Order: sequence, then structure tokens, then C-alpha cells
Amino acid sequence: MARQTSIICLLIASLCTSCATITQTSPGTVDSIISAVELNSFTTPTIEGVSLNLFPTPLEPFINQNRITGQRNQVLDDMQAAVVAFEIGAFEYTNALLNDAHAKIATVYSGNSGAKAARSKFVPEANKDFKGEPYERAMVGYYLGLSEMLAGKMDEAGVSFRWGELQDTMSASEEYQSDFALLNFLDGWTKKCIGDTSGANDSFLIAKSHAPRLTIPDNNHNLLIIAEAGLGPRKVASGKYSELLSYQDRLTINKRNLATNADYEGTELQMVSAADIFFQATTLGGREVDKILAGKAQFKDNAQNTSNIAAMTAIGAANIAQASYYSDNRDVANTAAAVAGFAAIMAVAAAAAAEAATPEADVRYWYNLPRNISITTTKYISNNDLSISYENNNGTVKEIPTNIRPTGNCHLAWSKEHTAKTWDGSGNGDWTYLQKDLSYQEKVNSNIKAHDTSVSTSHASELSLKKSVKSADKKMKDRKRSVPSF
Repeated sequence: MARQTSIICLLIASLCTSCATITQTSPGTVDSIISAVELNSFTTPTIEGVSLNLFPTPLEPFINQNRITGQRNQVLDDMQAAVVAFEIGAFEYTNALLNDAHAKIATVYSGNSGAKAARSKFVPEANKDFKGEPYERAMVGYYLGLSEMLAGKMDEAGVSFRWGELQDTMSASEEYQSDFALLNFLDGWTKKCIGDTSGANDSFLIAKSHAPRLTIPDNNHNLLIIAEAGLGPRKVASGKYSELLSYQDRLTINKRNLATNADYEGTELQMVSAADIFFQATTLGGREVDKILAGKAQFKDNAQNTSNIAAMTAIGAANIAQASYYSDNRDVANTAAAVAGFAAIMAVAAAAAAEAATPEADVRYWYNLPRNISITTTKYISNNDLSISYENNNGTVKEIPTNIRPTGNCHLAWSKEHTAKTWDGSGNGDWTYLQKDLSYQEKVNSNIKAHDTSVSTSHASELSLKKSVKSADKKMKDRKRSVPSF
């Protein structure tokens, strides 16, 4: 009996031991995704027949970041790098990065029973791979769809927009009605561009039911104009266990710009707000996100209370068992010992459940999303003279010239108030070397050596080549690595 009591005491003592751990993450793959992109829009430099493994310089910080954060931040790094790629017009990179994010998100948020089981209370926030909140996953569908439109794949773009709308309905454990009018509108636009008039009108009407200010495009409209303004929300945590996920607006109202007009071929078109990303972040089906996410904290409290009560019961029963044993009351001692053992097991199990229920909100966020997205449509006339005006509350107006690009049977003009630096793929420093392994560098050096010893090469061209190679080597060896500012 003394041995049984000791075992019970050990079980109770284990309640005070924390077993929370943070597992290691696998290496990130942003560099592999970027290096595998087959470019159709750009011609990258070469050195004497060596096809250099290059990528746009503005994407370098995200490769460096992903090499540090690994798979735990893979989707987030994909998201952020994809937006910069879109801003600089390197749409093939956007498509590749977001296809990777889409595939990883779909494994958890696919809508099937297995995925629902994975979205449980027993997933430590600091220990899980980032998949984003509903609004972030919806925006993956938005940018992925736009990149597919620009590749002329209107059917695939429509699928991406509808997938994004589905993500807007899903929280960690519950589902809600979507109200992302922009994605409904874009789905309708892709259908219109491929001649599905009936399907297009159905989608446009759904969009209008969520945002009555939107208008159904005229039959002859084949130019879609999209303007992004402001900065998306920042995530913050609050509550007893930091379980409440809240959002902060990153710009004050006096600094928040909105796209107001698009000037096209001498005609002024009014831009209409189609999405408020802050609103999408802070609500699901009209309900505040904080109230939705409180379930984990309640579960943790309940489990901890159960554990405490069971532990007290186990201690009390163990004391009775020990006293009865020494007073030679074996029947009472055995019964009390059995109760103590059962209560101790319950206490340990409940404590483990409370420990496993990790309600801390995940405050990692997609930092380069816009605050507002406005749209308008018109008839395409020419590829010239389109600019979008952004205006803030104090009356300051900024005009941004905007390119028009073909998208199958239609055209797209896309503009953003806050963008990455100017980049067109033709200037010095626009491309950066991606050194994958030593054999690649040895191949480059081998070609350089062969060139230097060639008797058919003129002295002038030899000096020019050496200068180019020296500059390239310096970029590969001495380039300062940086991480984007959040």
C-alpha cells in the first residue's frame, strides 16, 4: 500500500512539470521556388554561355528571411515575396510563390473532415506552420487569381478567386458565410471575359449583395482597373492567455489614402471601394474575431479547473488510504487508494489537456497587404494615358501612371499606392545571383578560366568580361543580407 501511495504522489507531482516544447522546423524553399521559375517576360544576363541562376533583386530579402525562418514561416514568406514580385511586374514569381502557399494552406483548410480535425485546440501557436487568418488566405486567392489573369488563364483565375472566397468563410474551428465582395466580382469578371454571361451576372449579383455600391459592368466593358491603397492591419494579442486576436489600423484616418478616380483617354472614371481589408480581418460573417477565438482560453480554464479538483481529490483519498492502512483498515485503504489513483490519472490527463490547449494568438501577419481595394471597369481603347488618383482626408492628391496589360479577351490595369522600388529588369542591380551549391560556382569559374586563356579573345573584351565577373563575384560574396521591415 505504501508503494501505491508513492506512485500516486509521483503522478500528482507531475502536474507541476511543464512539457511544452517547440519543435524544429524544416528548411524553407523560397529559393528553390524562385530558381525554378521559367520566365517569359524577361531575358536575364549570361556570361560566356553560362546561364546564370538569377532572380529579381527586390526578392532577395525574402530568400534570406526564409533561410532563417524555414517551413514554419514558409507560407508567410511566400505571401510577402509574392506581393513584391507583383508590384515590380514579375508575375511569374508571384504565381509560383502563391501556388506553393495555396498547396500548403489547402492541406489544413480544405473543408473536409480531416482538415477540420486538424484545426483543433491542441496546436501550439508558436509551434505550428503559418497558414494565415481567413482574410490572409483569401488574399492568396486574390493575388494568385490576378497572376493567372495576366498569364491569360481566365478559367484558372476564376478558380483561385472562388477558392479565396471559401477561405473567407473559415476560422480555426468554425465556418461562416463569405462576404468578400471583391472576390465575387473578380470571379464574375473572369466569366464575363470567357463569354459566360449568365455565370458572370450571377457572380456580380452576389458581389452587389455584399457591397451594393458596386455596379455590374456594361456588356462592352473589357478593361478592369484595380487600385490598392493604404496598409493592411497589424495583429496584436490580448487577454488572460494572450488568446484574443485583435487588429490595429496601421495608418491614422488623416493619412489613409483612397483611390478616387481613374483618368483614361481623357475620361474620368470613379473608383468604387470593393474591399476593406481591415473589415475583412476583424469580422467573419459579421461577427468579431475576438469573440470567435475565445474558445481555446475557455477550454484551457475548464481543463485546468478539472485538473485542480481531481488533484485535490487524489491527495485527500491518498491521505485516507495511508491512514487506513496504518490503522489496519484494509478495505477502506484499498477503496481510498483506488479513488486516489483514478483521481490522480484524471488530474494528469486534464493538466495535459490544459497544457496542450495553447490559446495564444498568432500575431505573425502579412505586412504588405493594402488597406483598401477599389475597382472600376470601362471599354478598352488603347494602351496609353491611364493614371489613378489617390486622395487623403486633407485633400492631398497623388496621381500614379498605370500600365494596361492584356488578360485573354480582356485587359487589366493594376496600381498600388505603396509599392516596392522601381524595377523593370533591365538596369544594373536588377538581378541577383542565387548560388545554390559549390558545383554551380565551379562551373562559372571554369568558363571564366577558359575564356581568359583563349587566344581568340581580344584584350578589350577580355578586360570587359573580367570586370563583369568581378562585379558578379562581389555581389555573390559581399552582398549585405537584409530582412524586410515590418
